[in-house]
Amino acid sequence: MAQNMNEHTVPSDPQELSTAILDLWVEWVTNNNLQLHPGQIRQLEAAIRTNIAHAYRGQRIPHTPTGIRTLSPYAAGQTIASARKKSGVTEITKLSSNEHAVGPSPQAKDTVSQLLSELHRYPEVQHRDLHEALANHHGLKKNQFFIGNGSNEAIDVLTRIHQPPGAVGVISRSSFSMYRHFLRSNGVLCVEVALNGMQQDRMALLEACRKEGAAFLFLTTPHNPTGEVLSEKALLEVLDEVGPGTMVVVDEAYGEYAEPHPDFSPAQKLLERYDNLVVLRTFSKAFGLAGIRIGYAMSNPSIIQAMDQTRQPFNLNRLALSVAQAALEDVGHLKETVQTNHTERIRLRTEFINLGLQVPDSGANFLLVQLGVPGKTITASLSDKGILVRDLASYGFPDAIRVTIGTPEQNTYVLEEVRAALEVEK
Repeated sequence: MAQNMNEHTVPSDPQELSTAILDLWVEWVTNNNLQLHPGQIRQLEAAIRTNIAHAYRGQRIPHTPTGIRTLSPYAAGQTIASARKKSGVTEITKLSSNEHAVGPSPQAKDTVSQLLSELHRYPEVQHRDLHEALANHHGLKKNQFFIGNGSNEAIDVLTRIHQPPGAVGVISRSSFSMYRHFLRSNGVLCVEVALNGMQQDRMALLEACRKEGAAFLFLTTPHNPTGEVLSEKALLEVLDEVGPGTMVVVDEAYGEYAEPHPDFSPAQKLLERYDNLVVLRTFSKAFGLAGIRIGYAMSNPSIIQAMDQTRQPFNLNRLALSVAQAALEDVGHLKETVQTNHTERIRLRTEFINLGLQVPDSGANFLLVQLGVPGKTITASLSDKGILVRDLASYGFPDAIRVTIGTPEQNTYVLEEVRAALEVEK
């Protein structure tokens, strides 16, 4: 039997290996004129499969694509509950995840309570009401929207529907990690281009697209974590240069916050001119609905149709659909959110600059603060006081932190504690 085993290529899949070993045993039994009744063969098969499965336990799945094997799970920020436990502080000031300072609108909250008695019913699979509300909000057609489980789902689906041979996606290196994650997990080679200071290097990104024949180019406005806003002129420079085979994805997750910024121009205005343009938005930021996971993409109807054909049915729950629509209709709450954030962002940036710190202009609900000392040191010091901010070493800024714009009281508190922590480091 050993000689026969050597004549076979050993399969790497545990199921195939179990079958191959069983076949060899049956062959050996037959060649040696031994008799096994069917019950014994079934027992032998079960024993082989159990032992092979046990041997493979804890090892990687043999046929997992390389792009997935090299991925790391998303590293989410610390929760308020874990921060309380770690610091012993009851009142946690969470300014690390770019969440809404005060939460969703009263209209959205009321909708939640009204829906509790309907949670045994499936949601509306085509999202018709929310499509209509979004079309009215943006001045587009209903068939120009894909609605997903956060804008993450839109990125995932996009990178599955457009895959020419040897597909490549081009991104800025210090950007939202999910661009890289979904490109790689869906078999698209990811090419990363370094920032030019605090800005996305558009010329280098375009050069990478030309060199690689890119299927995707991801841009972000406002950019996370720098806060950079791309003007309409900047967007046009890119869209006019890339070929029609390159899908240009403009992520405007913080777009509502950027509306008061003089350079910001919503990319949706360019959809009529460019069939290869996709614009991403989310309800997680300015609408204060990060906890229900809902976002959307805007593009031409053919791209949207392909995305809808690819997504899961019932990809959004009843609460998400109805609460998002209620938040969209509460125009007053959104306007107040944007204006308060604008005022506080200017104040907090000015105060940080007065401390001698470098803080680039931002169009979002956060600031990148360059400290001149390791960001992890200040992050740890603030954490001991119950203040959570984001250390930006993983983004390539080891001496910087990202601070979400909170309430006026929270902003004053974090400013005072950053000042105190820096005094200790001097």
